[in-house]
Amino acid sequence: MFGKCIKNRHEKSINTSDGMHRKCVGSRGIRRINNRRGSYLVEAAVVIPFFIIAVMLLIGIMPVISTCERITFDVCEEMRLEMAKSAVRSSRAALPLSVQARVPAEESKVTSFRVTGFRYRFEEDGTGDRIELKFRAVFHEKTPVGAFGRIRFDGRIEGRTFTGAYYRGGGRGGGIVCIFPKAGRCYHSRACSFVKANCHQTFLSEEIRRRYRPCPNCRAGKASAGSPVFVFEDTGRAYHLAGCSAVSRYYIETDKNQAVEKGYTPCGKCGGVPRGVSQQKGGA
Repeated sequence: MFGKCIKNRHEKSINTSDGMHRKCVGSRGIRRINNRRGSYLVEAAVVIPFFIIAVMLLIGIMPVISTCERITFDVCEEMRLEMAKSAVRSSRAALPLSVQARVPAEESKVTSFRVTGFRYRFEEDGTGDRIELKFRAVFHEKTPVGAFGRIRFDGRIEGRTFTGAYYRGGGRGGGIVCIFPKAGRCYHSRACSFVKANCHQTFLSEEIRRRYRPCPNCRAGKASAGSPVFVFEDTGRAYHLAGCSAVSRYYIETDKNQAVEKGYTPCGKCGGVPRGVSQQKGGA
């Protein structure tokens, strides 16, 4: 490397052939060297530890999220069952007890679980038959460094019971019609021959047990209270499960305005006149 050195009293300035400008200072001065590769090493030494810590935190939080999801699923499953069973019973203590028994039994990491708030079949914002359950779960999760951390998970689940209150005159008052959710795009009156020839979806209650016998082909007698079953109200003598060969088409009752919003059109045979509404005959 060739360069030209200019001498001063305390420093030397050297212009080298590679274009670098360097200053060589005497014993009384300070030596300054412009080195970019050295600055990259310093930045990497600072950033890489933080990156490693972030990755370890991400790895550690994934099992926590998984456990919280499983706890929420267990609570939602019990809420769903209670929403169906509430049509045939009214037990305020059933849901809290079932949830507090299920979660610790299925989640081995949970060390503490309790219901912190519960409201049953209350009305809010113009909607009745609502259920709200608040809970707190405590569990321990192993961290990437090998220690166990204590996690507290607070949750809130809300649903609406299947009591049929909306179909018995609640909602927007368009009248009650029948639709086939699995087949057909028309809504019918209760007296329509299409409706009478098919079964109706309902929930198993003591009244259903009294009026109908369980179907022996699908073993409907093993169904528990609150389970969805299907009956031929006008011609049948038994209640069936969804997988029974007798259940090819079934109808449910709903509000006419809701059926129209979902795209259903009036039946060409019965006109889809809602129950309790007389059909007016126009004159020429």
